[in-house]
Amino acid sequence: MEVLTVFFEAIDNILIGYTKRGKCELPEFLDKILKREDISSILSKVRDSKEISQEAIQEAINNFTDLISPDEIPEGPMKLWEEEQPPLEHMVPDVSLDVEFQCVELLRNKLFSLAANDRILYASMFAKEFDSKLFNTIDNLAMIDEKGYDITFTENSVISFMNVMIEIFADFNIDIVDYLQKKSDCDPDFFEYKNFRDKRFVKTNGKVGESLHEPSNYQYNIDKLTQIYSFCNGDAFKIGFDEFIKAVSTADFSSIYNEKETKKAKTSFVISIIKDYVTPEEWYKKAANSINLTPSKCSGANVKSWADDIIFAIR
Repeated sequence: MEVLTVFFEAIDNILIGYTKRGKCELPEFLDKILKREDISSILSKVRDSKEISQEAIQEAINNFTDLISPDEIPEGPMKLWEEEQPPLEHMVPDVSLDVEFQCVELLRNKLFSLAANDRILYASMFAKEFDSKLFNTIDNLAMIDEKGYDITFTENSVISFMNVMIEIFADFNIDIVDYLQKKSDCDPDFFEYKNFRDKRFVKTNGKVGESLHEPSNYQYNIDKLTQIYSFCNGDAFKIGFDEFIKAVSTADFSSIYNEKETKKAKTSFVISIIKDYVTPEEWYKKAANSINLTPSKCSGANVKSWADDIIFAIR
């Protein structure tokens, strides 16, 4: 996907050089300054922040200016500092804002160009590729961090990019965090997507990042469900993706089945298709019973060639 290629290529171009470098050896004067309690306190606040505002950055700069005496910096590096070219070779740089702006434009244009059903499928594909690329980036950052380089700015670039992408999907009423959390490669002890969920999809009185969607006792293949929804919506039924996922996660299709525009035979057959992508097996019986049918009645629904069409579409 172009938007992910643009951003993560920019990240890779920054990190590749640092992965090949040896251990970071700070200039003696700089190492001494960074170990000072007052300075390390400021740096810790920056590192612990999920988002760094321009005001926070300026405040940190002001604090450094106030706390560091010119006498602590040798003449050569001090001259560079005064010329706004600080000798901070130990700090891995961030991605330029131009790249982030380009990615924002690419993603918005892409989502605007897609029909509602296609956006759902795109979100699923986007999440899978993003998670894979993020996993590799985190791995490289961890390696660089172990060498003693400061990765704060680069980490903030990644977090800023992710927050913006999540917000853009939310503008199109898509909670992409639900997709990102499915089969994520990232270690949840190190990186939890739910902490970045857009506020429009967070329970008002819930825990941090808790989704509006109720927790489910069932496990399901989100990619296949996305395909099934995209094929069926506008034909077998006309509902939002959130309503469809809620029906699957609760094994209750009664509200969908009773919608005026729902085609009952096709919807009942869809349940027999979904059952292959949901566990445990008891789901099928409960879902069929929710529309007062048995599993065999669902699989035997009279939908003629349409049954072959949907099976072919999602295989």
